[in-house]
Formats: sequence, C-alpha cells, structure tokens
Amino acid sequence: VHLALMFSSPLLLFFENNSQKDSNEKKSQSLMKIDYMREFREIESALEETRTRINYYKVCASIDNLTSVLLRNPKVLHFSGHGVKNSAKTIGSAAALKMGEGDILVFEDKNGCAELVSERMLKDILKQCKNEIELVFVSSCHSEFVGDIFFNAGIDHVVCIQESETISDDASIVFGRAFYQALYQLNNYSICDAFKAAKETVKLQGGSGCSAGEHNKYILKSRHKGK
Repeated sequence: VHLALMFSSPLLLFFENNSQKDSNEKKSQSLMKIDYMREFREIESALEETRTRINYYKVCASIDNLTSVLLRNPKVLHFSGHGVKNSAKTIGSAAALKMGEGDILVFEDKNGCAELVSERMLKDILKQCKNEIELVFVSSCHSEFVGDIFFNAGIDHVVCIQESETISDDASIVFGRAFYQALYQLNNYSICDAFKAAKETVKLQGGSGCSAGEHNKYILKSRHKGK
C-alpha cells in the first residue's frame, strides 16, 4: 500500500465529570464535523489523474484499524480528524490516566464514539508495528496541533495547517490535488518538492476560488529538510 486514508469524525467526546458533586455524571464535548468524504473523493480523483498505479486503503481511524493499516506498510498516511489537549477540561478523569503521555488524537470506536489515543500510545503502536511511514498529511483547519502529535510520535514529515488558521475548501482541494499529483506522478519530486509545488499552485489560484495568502497557511514539519 502506498497511501492510507484514515478518517475520524465522532460528533461527541464523552468523559467523566471530575467534580465531587457530580462524580458519576458523564459530560460531553461537541466536535466539529469533518467532511472527509468530499476530501477523499478529491484525493482519489487526483490519484487517478496521475495514471500511475497507486495502491491506497481507506478506513475509519481506530486503534485496531491503525494497527491493521500499519501492517500493510504504507509510505503515506492521510489523516482527517481531530486532536485535543490532554487536560481535565477536555477529557475529564481520563487525563489522570494519561498523565505525561502527551496530547490526544480523537479516533472513533465501532459505536461511533470517541476513542482517545495519546502521543505515547501512538508512538508505541508505530514502534510495535515497525512502520515505514514517511509522511502524515493532516489537512483540516487548525491541524498543526494534530500534526504535532504525529511528529512528536516520530513521523519524519508532517503536512498540516497553522494552528491559528482556517483553510477554505477550495484551497484544501487545490493543495491536496497538486501535492499528491506531484508526489506520485513526478518521480523525481521529494516530499519537500511536492509541498513547494502544491503551495505554488494554491498561490497561483488566488482570486479564483483560493483567497490570497492561503498558500502560506500550510506547514511542512520535517526532520530531513530537502527530502
């Protein structure tokens, strides 16, 4: 498998209330719905246009599914989902259980409820499966936070959006299409080359769907500059 597409979009995050008064009460936090179906359709369309045989795998992001995906040895993981701070305010009493484990990715269990994966858990899963992932792409708004979780877990290259920024659907589609086409169609393009090409494409599209300056909202976190 060249590319794994993983999505997680639970609408609610349930957690135990920490207050003594309501110790048995469960609280919930609403999560913004992610239109991963449209995002993946555009990626699949871009891959087809490369006229290169690309093996990709699409699945809901759960701990079991991540393990299954990693055993397929993908080089690239595209994640569409949320991350939250590891604090009592966001995940209640679970924060005590995950103390010192870093921040949290929000996966989705078989019932459609949130499944919490800490940076340490993610790092352990990646190590256990001896993964060969070279790149994680997180394309949602404010996704630098989620990108940091993957980067801190040991991934060499992470593409994401600045934490303080939103991105338009048009810019997201243009960038993703240009990035994957450059990465898979132009064999001499490195991850960094494909990132630069995609940013330039969004820049050139300014005024025709993409707002001026949106190309600068993308970040490439890399341990190997130029590769």
